[in-house]
Parts: sequence; C-alpha cells; structure tokens
Amino acid sequence: MTPSFFSQFFPWLNVQGLSSRDVSVDVGHGTRLTSHFHFSGDPRIEEEVVEKVASYGKQLGVLSEVVLALAEGKEDEKVNRLKKMVADIEKIKEKVVANV
Repeated sequence: MTPSFFSQFFPWLNVQGLSSRDVSVDVGHGTRLTSHFHFSGDPRIEEEVVEKVASYGKQLGVLSEVVLALAEGKEDEKVNRLKKMVADIEKIKEKVVANV
C-alpha cells in the first residue's frame, strides 16, 4: 500500500490495520475527522448505529451494567476488575460534569 500524500507528512495520524475502510468519526461539536479506523463491520452501519442508537461508550456502559447484574453476589478477579473500571469511568464523568 502506497502512503497517501497527507500521511507522508503526518505519519502519526495514519492508523492502519487489517483492512482499508475509511470511516468518519465525530470528534464533537459537529466536526468530523476522517481517517483509517478499521471495523470488522460495515462503516455505514457503525456510523448510523452511533448516530441513531447509542455511542460506543453508552453501548459498553449498558453491557457493563448487565454483566454486573448477572454477576451479583459473585466476587472474583474478573468481576472486581469490571467494577473498578466502571467506578473509574464514573469518577471521570463526575469530574468532567463538575468542570463544565
């Protein structure tokens, strides 16, 4: 694969993986950054799901809630790691909201 003109001068912005699908990523405030992010699925589907259903973070949050509910009363290393991760994410959310 020949590098693009842009990536020759800004190589740190060129992310390459197993496929070469371009997707558009919303970076906030209506701004879009188009780069080479690689998903196993169809980028058009990914974009519509994120725009109309839930962001990746929201999807992961729902899945974390379900896993923790299923693991209720179970204490092992994996459950504790997930609990810590969820708690750390909540702390970041609280900090960001407090600074708005």
